[in-house]
Amino acid sequence: MKGFIVSVGIFILGFLVIVYEGDLGVYVNNQLALKEITEEMSSGAALYLDEEKLGEGRLVFDKRKGIKYIENFLKEAKNRTKFLKNCEIEYKVNFQDDEKGYLEENQKEIPCITVEVQAKSNIDIFKIPFVEAYEIKRTSRYELPYFEK
Repeated sequence: MKGFIVSVGIFILGFLVIVYEGDLGVYVNNQLALKEITEEMSSGAALYLDEEKLGEGRLVFDKRKGIKYIENFLKEAKNRTKFLKNCEIEYKVNFQDDEKGYLEENQKEIPCITVEVQAKSNIDIFKIPFVEAYEIKRTSRYELPYFEK
């Protein structure tokens, strides 16, 4: 009887490890997808510069067009990504340029855009009861080092 109980315990433990590994793979893939989405959002928004200010020698992002690009890309990504379809998505954008100014940590005054995306789900990503993950958060920063002062 002792051998049977130990065998069942080892089987259950092995099963939990296999389920955890599978769920961890899904979690890592979701993290990678969100990372790629945030990188594309920050780099795409950096393409929109205020041409008049650029002609004056100042680098200023066109914030309205950049945010519109981010919202459109996020909407498209949500429709194409299985995990994001069931998520509530929040994002924050921080523009650092000659008009808005630079954060204290950006001492070289490199123009950049930082995008932070947080995807919250009602469904736990992990199936096992003692590991929970309801949200994924990623941040991406795109710098334009050629415009460094």
